[in-house]
Amino acid sequence: MQKLIFGYKTKAGLLSDLKGAMQKAVVGASECSLCTITHGMTTEKPVWKEFRKTLSVPAEFYHHDQLPSRVLDFLVATSAGLPVILAEDENGLQTAVTAQQLDDCHRDERCLIGLLQPYLTSRSSTHPAE
Repeated sequence: MQKLIFGYKTKAGLLSDLKGAMQKAVVGASECSLCTITHGMTTEKPVWKEFRKTLSVPAEFYHHDQLPSRVLDFLVATSAGLPVILAEDENGLQTAVTAQQLDDCHRDERCLIGLLQPYLTSRSSTHPAE
């Protein structure tokens, strides 16, 4: 695998950041489960931040209004929703973690780390066996 691509459901910018912080303060989560998993009120969660620093592959992080056209095309072609984490290799893009899987993590960064581990240890270009 050449890289991981993280697609957040939120827009870029201060207003979006403030909206997310307010949602987390009031209901304990934002509309983006990936945001809720990886970030606290204003910064990255410590466990996630440390894990991200140890990634063995490059990672790109995008708000939905910043996604590259190749990623948007893939999301449309596969009917994948946001948030999402994609794996990219010489064969193209594939879904690594779906929006439903992120929702099922229930704000737990360790759950997300567990979902990503097979992609970091697998040398194959296909989804690891489940």
